[in-house]
Amino acid sequence: MTCGRWLRISEAERLILADALVGASPDLLERIRVRQHQPPGTARDVLIRDVVGSLTKNCEVAAPREPSLGDLMDALY
Repeated sequence: MTCGRWLRISEAERLILADALVGASPDLLERIRVRQHQPPGTARDVLIRDVVGSLTKNCEVAAPREPSLGDLMDALY
């Protein structure tokens, strides 16, 4: 998915997709927690909302390049 498409989907869809992008990797979840300056033990749903916010903000800035969400995830976390 590209940023252009990301910006056109609903918040609920963004949450589902961000959760899928994070997947089951505890290492990625920990990198997200650290990068988002959240305390240890922060709930997954809070971290997923943080991911949605970061992806949305970066997609808004990235237009018209339209990077993929995978590329943004790699760059951010």
